[in-house]
Amino acid sequence: MPTSLNSELVREIHRDYIEKNFPSGHNNTINPQDLEILSTIRYDPNLSSVSPLTYDDITPQNFFLLPEHTSRLQFSMNFFHLLFGTTLDFEITESFLYKQLVQAMRKLKKSVLCSYKVRGLFKLDGSVTFELYEVPGRHNLLSGIFPDLGTFPEELEFLSHPDDEDGEDVNWKVYISDSPTLISPFTSFKTTKREVYNEARKLYSVLTQVRKKLFFLILKTMSWREASQI
Repeated sequence: MPTSLNSELVREIHRDYIEKNFPSGHNNTINPQDLEILSTIRYDPNLSSVSPLTYDDITPQNFFLLPEHTSRLQFSMNFFHLLFGTTLDFEITESFLYKQLVQAMRKLKKSVLCSYKVRGLFKLDGSVTFELYEVPGRHNLLSGIFPDLGTFPEELEFLSHPDDEDGEDVNWKVYISDSPTLISPFTSFKTTKREVYNEARKLYSVLTQVRKKLFFLILKTMSWREASQI
């Protein structure tokens, strides 16, 4: 390949892939203040041994997989501060996240008796916005992972109940993009920068015709990434 063509190819890759998907302190294609890390957490009154009746009764156990969400947020925050060359001057702990979640429920006057999808938007400066959406109750949050209830690990026995409220499984339509996508921080981490997902979904107009659906990107590494649940 001629040197000029090779140099142009390198510049094109750097412009369209590196600069676009790997921001830094010297690369202003993405403003750190515009980026939000997205975390979706389930609140469920049935996850504690005694269901809460007041906000003060809510326990960390009522937020499904709270320790794992905390670890994921800590790792994501560290990564993006390192990427942008900024200083992380706060700490996200399980206790802090739990208190913020309860405070959001109280502020929004949400009933503690209902289940919610809690959508947390975390800015790199430590500020957070919570959105709460009521969702149907589920008796088995691990449905599909352990189809034979007898195989439940002992520590998860509290989840081994009949599946949905009507006793039937929910069927979903699953779509997988047939066009591999280059990996980037925005496919590895869940953020509000979702252009790659939105562009892929435009190719599948059939998605608008099905109620229960999941859409997955497939990366060059042959791994899958969930794009949306609608």
